[in-house]
Amino acid sequence: MASHKIQAALQPPLQRAWTAPVDLYHAVSGDSAIYGVTGAGKVVALNPSNGTLRWMTDTVHLRDHLTVMGGKLFCYKKDDGLAIITDNGNSYTEAVPVAINPLREVDPVSNVLVQGDMVCMTINEALLVLAENGDLLTGTAIGNQHPHTLIAVGDGRFAVVDGFGQPQVYTLNGSTLSRAFYTTLPSPGTTQKRRPTAFAGGVLVTGANGKTAAFDVATGAVRWLHEGLEAEALVVSGGTVYAVGPSAHVWAINMADGSVLWRRMYMNESTRTSRVGAAIGGAYLYVTAYVADGGPIHLFALRSDTGSFEWQASNLVFEHGLGLPCIHGQYVIPYGTSQPAVAMISVPAPKLTVEHCVWSPNPLRGARTDFAGTLTLNLPVGGTVTVTAVRERDGAGARLVNRSHRSAGQHTIPWNAGEGSGYSADNQFGRMTVDFQEDGGPSYTVARLIPVNSLPDLLGHWARASVEAMLYHKHIGGYPDLTFKPDNLVTRAESSTIIAKTLGLEGPPAGFQTKFTDISGHWARQYITALEEKGVIGGFLESDGTFTFRPDLQMTRAQEARIVVKAYNVAPAPAGFQTKFTDTAGHWAEADVDALEAAGYVSGFREPDGTFTYRPEQNLTRAELCTMVVRVLNLTRG
Repeated sequence: MASHKIQAALQPPLQRAWTAPVDLYHAVSGDSAIYGVTGAGKVVALNPSNGTLRWMTDTVHLRDHLTVMGGKLFCYKKDDGLAIITDNGNSYTEAVPVAINPLREVDPVSNVLVQGDMVCMTINEALLVLAENGDLLTGTAIGNQHPHTLIAVGDGRFAVVDGFGQPQVYTLNGSTLSRAFYTTLPSPGTTQKRRPTAFAGGVLVTGANGKTAAFDVATGAVRWLHEGLEAEALVVSGGTVYAVGPSAHVWAINMADGSVLWRRMYMNESTRTSRVGAAIGGAYLYVTAYVADGGPIHLFALRSDTGSFEWQASNLVFEHGLGLPCIHGQYVIPYGTSQPAVAMISVPAPKLTVEHCVWSPNPLRGARTDFAGTLTLNLPVGGTVTVTAVRERDGAGARLVNRSHRSAGQHTIPWNAGEGSGYSADNQFGRMTVDFQEDGGPSYTVARLIPVNSLPDLLGHWARASVEAMLYHKHIGGYPDLTFKPDNLVTRAESSTIIAKTLGLEGPPAGFQTKFTDISGHWARQYITALEEKGVIGGFLESDGTFTFRPDLQMTRAQEARIVVKAYNVAPAPAGFQTKFTDTAGHWAEADVDALEAAGYVSGFREPDGTFTYRPEQNLTRAELCTMVVRVLNLTRG
């Protein structure tokens, strides 16, 4: 039985700042006020410092549509048209310069967009451009694949994403709107709904039909595409787009090239969500997730740079609305409530940590896996502490470890997450959560602790089993921030280190002289020279006749194929072998790829047209390398 002590000072991650006198269905942050639309459709202005009401309209507006520019708000007035509301301090004036009758909530209405001195909107299958005073400048038909989402892409251009996730870009020249392009997706799906959009650096991102796609707004060409995640919420910050899908599955993606910086799933994959939302505030990414069929609603706070879990609140009331938290300075206002809106100050909660994240020195599988310890908490107020162990597969086998009411002060709580609970090879221990319910206050999750042979950003990843097998056998390690970064690219030095460790090589024989001129003093020198001595790697012949290894160059899939074949003596493909890959004929590594394919060690990529490619010159990821090695060596997690 492995026993570990966990110590932490616990403080609430949310502190109530003020309560507004009205509910908010939708909210936006202005320069000097927080604006919102109540459940009854009244537009309001709140003092951001204390939440008091500055003014409320007498008229009723559509609740999902509110855009602010300086001291002016643009929204749709119910059964009337486009309304422009001017904030005059503690009063307002309202004008409806564009009449659109009848205007009802069921109409295919887009968001209102303000760009420079123009106001744009889509309605009734048309794109309209208005002057700031509401005068109609121009318009054009945009098709009936509604609802449409409108976004500005600079230089007088507007992108309209239709209900299938297909973008079209329009350019305004004087009083003429001309369509630059319309990109049709090969398999757009059959469901038409409002699609999330994000734009930065000439790239437009949207989610549709099981994919998240990025388009070049100059040409309409697909810049990059990620299968397996249909973004339901998108937010951009600092060149990174955060795509949130069902079950709070979050990807952080480089906007320019589509490389995945990190990806994590914060809920069980089997937990169906009806709606998710996201917003950036300071160093945090806030994610809301509505569990389907009347389930609980969660608000997660994550580090935007690493995706690390900070806290989770689960008792906030969101009965309708978009569910995106409105961020105003230090305040987080989770709107979409039927009760008075509350502004919360987000306070990072101290992490509960286990030294080196080690829970059990043994593989967490088999008929019996016991591990236990103590949890020491310093509670600021009284409340109930709940510790729960959850199995990996679909969250099955959640087991209460300890639940007890504690007064304010320091407490030591014993926990035992094993006791022969029937863990098996395909349903291992997944995580342990620590929840705290304040007396008369909110409840929130303050920690999600992960066992040693798993790391937070592996949960929900396609290569989790392979990576955990490599971690268990100590052939590869994680990073100091307790992540693995499975989609990071592998350097030639990292590949050499991993391959050498699997072969039990710590260095070459004494006296061995390397031919490589660029590895002196390099951290991976002993592993590089160990493989060199075995004839596994050859390096690069330079123009001056010397050889280099280029240890920090990223490894390609073709280069790795040759190294794996040599390192593990993989047999050549049998005579007459027919590859399924369409892009390896004539390639210098064709025979190596054929050998790996014939042995069942590589499977390649299925393209949209149904063919398979190997992509030999594409750089290799950490997850792909682990998967290849695990297949060759037939490694398991135990």
